[in-house]
Amino acid sequence: MTIAKLTQDVILKELLEFIPEAEEILRECGLERIEYMEIRDVVLSKLSVRGLFRLMEVSGEKQEEVWRKIQELYNKKLEEL
Repeated sequence: MTIAKLTQDVILKELLEFIPEAEEILRECGLERIEYMEIRDVVLSKLSVRGLFRLMEVSGEKQEEVWRKIQELYNKKLEEL
């Protein structure tokens, strides 16, 4: 599976299937809390990156930093294809 265009509206499950390395980055933004609450399976298939940022009240500065890291991973993945 390939994500045609990467935006913050991408569903977490799709993002993590394409870029598994993004999971560590998203842990900093609340993915860890979702796992702790044992709702990961439900949430990953419904929630976007933007939704995770809102749900976990991630600051704008942190959002930019995390999104930049994800974009770097995405670009690296595309180069490998």
